[in-house]
Amino acid sequence: MSNMFPAFFRQVLASAILCAVGLNSAQAQSEVRATSPGPTVQSAHIQRISDLGRLWARLRWVHPALVEGRIDWDRQLVEALPAISKADTPEAQKAVIERMMAGLNDSALQVGQHTEQAFVSPGMDQPRTTKLKDDVLLVSLNDDLHPLNPGFKSEVERVRGEAALAKALVVDLRPGKDSIPSDQTDFLKSILGSLVISPLASPAPRYVYNRGWPSQSFSSSGTYFTAWLAQHSELIRPEPGAKPIPMVFIADRSTQLPMLVLALQKAGLAYIISVGSAPNLFMPIETQKFDSLKVTYRSGEIVFPDGTSGSESDRTIEADTTLGPDSPAVKAALGLLSSTEKPGSKIRWRTVTSLPIRELDKTYKEMVAPTLAWRQFAVIRLWTVIDAFFPYKDLMDKPWSEALPEFLVEMERVKDGDGYAMALARMAARLQDNHVRITGHPALDRISGEAGLPLGLRMVEGSVLVDSMLDATATVAFKRWEEILEIAGESPQKFMERLSPYVPAANAWTMNRNLVRRMGRGKDGTVAKIMVKSLDGNVREVVLKRSEKYPMSRPKTLHDGDVIQVLPQGIGYADLGRLMPSQLDELFKKVKDTKALILDMRGYPRGDAFPITPYLNVKKAIYGASFSPMTVSSANADADFEAITFLHNLPKSQVESLYRGRVVMLINEMTQSHAEHAGLFYESACDITFIGSPSAGSNGDMTDLMLPGGISV
Repeated sequence: MSNMFPAFFRQVLASAILCAVGLNSAQAQSEVRATSPGPTVQSAHIQRISDLGRLWARLRWVHPALVEGRIDWDRQLVEALPAISKADTPEAQKAVIERMMAGLNDSALQVGQHTEQAFVSPGMDQPRTTKLKDDVLLVSLNDDLHPLNPGFKSEVERVRGEAALAKALVVDLRPGKDSIPSDQTDFLKSILGSLVISPLASPAPRYVYNRGWPSQSFSSSGTYFTAWLAQHSELIRPEPGAKPIPMVFIADRSTQLPMLVLALQKAGLAYIISVGSAPNLFMPIETQKFDSLKVTYRSGEIVFPDGTSGSESDRTIEADTTLGPDSPAVKAALGLLSSTEKPGSKIRWRTVTSLPIRELDKTYKEMVAPTLAWRQFAVIRLWTVIDAFFPYKDLMDKPWSEALPEFLVEMERVKDGDGYAMALARMAARLQDNHVRITGHPALDRISGEAGLPLGLRMVEGSVLVDSMLDATATVAFKRWEEILEIAGESPQKFMERLSPYVPAANAWTMNRNLVRRMGRGKDGTVAKIMVKSLDGNVREVVLKRSEKYPMSRPKTLHDGDVIQVLPQGIGYADLGRLMPSQLDELFKKVKDTKALILDMRGYPRGDAFPITPYLNVKKAIYGASFSPMTVSSANADADFEAITFLHNLPKSQVESLYRGRVVMLINEMTQSHAEHAGLFYESACDITFIGSPSAGSNGDMTDLMLPGGISV
């Protein structure tokens, strides 16, 4: 066997590995997708609807107000869609966006034209410290202050010494264009220990963290969840001889305010002055573009160790970039120091939610024929969830970015509930994933029919053949491998051409598989006339009755013979579609002296196929595969979406002896998901050879989402 068709082995092995990681055959898909809608010419109003949908979804993922379960965020979008469709001026768009976001009570919300950021301009000769009247010390932290810079430590010590002699401190935190805001925190941490007399813990930002899209109707193997991602608090410890003095910190919209400053404010030790409107002084923010507008909003919140949140400036003055003792900001600081107002006295501290509240998708079951706005909502929800959490967008034949405008246009053409559901089916099919299923609407049930014929069919070399007979009537009427020419007056080719736009499939082989499974299905109790070509070439008509007891996911064909065999050539064989985990010891005792072992995975395992791995692990491998679930959070400002990768351990088990013969795994389009994952495990454990046709190319955890009309995807 080792000398048979080596080039063929290499070709099949390459194909199997490509399919196991989910790669698609673009050429094959283009052939079966010939009836799919063409490119959409995107109009301005569709662009606005698309952009609003993306903004709505981003807020859904990251805005802290949307984890408390108090806001009907779906309806906010639906009510905004007709208005944004007509909003052809920036002023009208601004009004729609602000109205949609009003319920968030977001103090950081700003919707306006794009403007250039204004920075202060510290000169080369600007002093780090300046003594003001009444022994007030002005400290200017507007330039590069990196701890690794030469002279950083000596500069810190000099400022500490001067602060020890001062009666009050004014710190200007407005950064220059080229300075690094985080360096201000390092400088402040180095001097504040001499200015407090009791330990002081800072607040910390926390963000909404989405690991995958949690399943809406079943327990997913993906363990997806939404959580708070909170950073750690900083602690200022008083130093020997520390002397507290009043402090004022000056910040503007470019400032990333050190959390220690907020702790000082809450403790009544420091004032904060905002120069201009500065929402990012007090909370994490994001900015999204919307045509010529930019939309700024909270993407997190600041939480103190006692579980409260709240942060505002003590004084806000007009925007100004002037530095030094004569600047409006410094004059305002001196005014605060001479006032009787206490730091933080205007702030209303509130207790925040300790855990996100999980809200399931609303199903809107009554909307079997939704209005246009709700049809658009369905497209937006489906598109945005896939865009954020589906890990294989790069493997689709058509860019997923094109699906949003394309199906928004489609929903404008839809005339009834059936058309709505069928459009969503075509959209879901664009994912090209055999795990994708869309159910819950009468029109979707009619795509495949509620009842099947008592036949198991297979596509073999372009022809649909009878693979198995499922009741006595079919056994009498058919012989295995007879060819189906027509069912209910329709040829298999016409049926597949008609249905293929609605059926998800990862490659041409599984497209054929998935379509043939649906062939002949219809209403329960009805009959179908079948034209069949016998093995001798004669054509005859057979009539069979449909029944709901023949589901679409028919049992896989059972291979003949014993589950475990030793073939005459001294080669072991195991049918993994029938092998039970309890038979593993029996299997490897029988095949221990064989020169090769065939693992027949042309189907789906019964039970867990992974425990075979320890018997094969001659490579002493630890890991069998990697998982990369998608995560969404605003904690990483450099990435909207991220994939985190972890390694899946191979199962550990004590076995009497390893199997060291050659290992071959038989695969075809029935080899899917758990079966493919088992192939990855075996490949890690030994030098396995894959023989057959490409596997299903659909391996990974599953989840679901709900759309209006009670539709589940």
